[in-house]
Amino acid sequence: MKTPIADADRDSFLDAGNGDCWLANPGVARIVEDALFHFDTERYRLIAWTVMPNHVHLLVTPNEGASLTEIVRPIKSYSAKCIHDRFGGSGRFWQPDFFDRLVRNEQH
Repeated sequence: MKTPIADADRDSFLDAGNGDCWLANPGVARIVEDALFHFDTERYRLIAWTVMPNHVHLLVTPNEGASLTEIVRPIKSYSAKCIHDRFGGSGRFWQPDFFDRLVRNEQH
């Protein structure tokens, strides 16, 4: 059984640039950014984002009735297909899960 990774440990690992850093390639990062805009307004309102070398941060307001899974899955699927088509490769590009955090107020 896997031991859950604490948020701080996972964030430190990612922020240190560990793992595959495909998103450091400007062409790959542009595909991801284009995917974020492609689905903006359809399922969510994109507030802010940053594409890091090995992960992405999003701040979105979901449209009524849209779940985070319904938001994240198409972004990951669409961008992975475009990346594979342009740069070659196949199989899984993104990790199968995602981590979310509810922003309760402006200070948070």
